[in-house]
Amino acid sequence: MTLEQELVIVEKAKQDLSAFDEIYSFYFNRVYGYCFKRTSNHTITEEIVSQVFLKAVENIKKFDTRKQIRFGSWLYTTAHNLIIDFFRSSKKFTQFENWFKSDDSSLDEQLTVSEYQKQVSFVLTKIKPRYQKVLTLRFFSELDLNEISEIMKTSTKNVSVILFRAQKDFEKKFRKFFPESEIFEQV
Repeated sequence: MTLEQELVIVEKAKQDLSAFDEIYSFYFNRVYGYCFKRTSNHTITEEIVSQVFLKAVENIKKFDTRKQIRFGSWLYTTAHNLIIDFFRSSKKFTQFENWFKSDDSSLDEQLTVSEYQKQVSFVLTKIKPRYQKVLTLRFFSELDLNEISEIMKTSTKNVSVILFRAQKDFEKKFRKFFPESEIFEQV
């Protein structure tokens, strides 16, 4: 969906909420994926995503399409803020072991993938929130630098710098917490 198409749909949704279905269909999986990569918990993700879209419906009339910014940027920002709020207010999910439960650990490959997911999610919680956000948007939500710059309200050049620093910090902390891991092969 192009920016122009999206803004037309948003304007329609301001008058007739049934038009919001198209926005919901386009962004649901993307926002869900973004939230899940940050929480690693389906229940928490479902709760946050439902809040994101509820806020979107409640506030769509306030969205200014004249700014030529994607509605998705607003959705990702809302999701990011709700995730931060959740983890700030919830002490029961601060233990790494409680966050992750493997659905099927019978296959070695699934176990390895699950273990890497746990490690990556854990390390993400140990870096700056800004770094978490840029890494998640780039590598999990697969947004380009322009889209990330809209969401983070900064220049594309600055996003590149933040992304570079975030990757370095992530790798440093990953090696610290999981020195035996083969995720970063020594050269």
